[in-house]
Amino acid sequence: MDFARMVKPVDLAASKGMDMGRFHRTWLAGIVAVIAALYASAASAALLQFNATSAGSGYLGYLQIESSVLNGSSSQLVDNTNIVSILFTEPGSGFVIATAGPGGQGTFFDSSGASPTITNGAGLTGGTAFTNGVTIFSSAIISLGTGVSTVFFRDVTWTTAVVGVPEPATLAVFGFGLAGLAAARRRRA
Repeated sequence: MDFARMVKPVDLAASKGMDMGRFHRTWLAGIVAVIAALYASAASAALLQFNATSAGSGYLGYLQIESSVLNGSSSQLVDNTNIVSILFTEPGSGFVIATAGPGGQGTFFDSSGASPTITNGAGLTGGTAFTNGVTIFSSAIISLGTGVSTVFFRDVTWTTAVVGVPEPATLAVFGFGLAGLAAARRRRA
């Protein structure tokens, strides 16, 4: 049995008596709206990575949060439940802290300027206890647990990097491809 001969293609727009020009304009407008929404969601999905470095001991680690969590204020407490990723290593012992601290505790950020910065902490930022966690005391002082004790770093600097942002050019290519499909369909009709 040849199903290709039995099934006749149906133009839904024409079968409902719709003006084909209006149908294509509406379809194209819908595609543009979807692309705009994808672009907007990609722009708001940026991850900010805050890297801690000790002048005397080198790189200590990082924590990541979504940029959409920050509200542009000079002193905002961000709860640990908003930490996307965290990884600190105490240089002397090699002890690794890779879990966010408990909810209800967190980190203070200043996002009022061009680049957000960490200013202070409120309790444990990472780990489960003072001896196996990360505690931020100020923008320059943090402690890292070794598993059995705690080491203080009083010469910390924080740098901020944007990671994990979808490239706008990729979305643009996707959009042009959809627009091309719409144009090819219009020419065929």
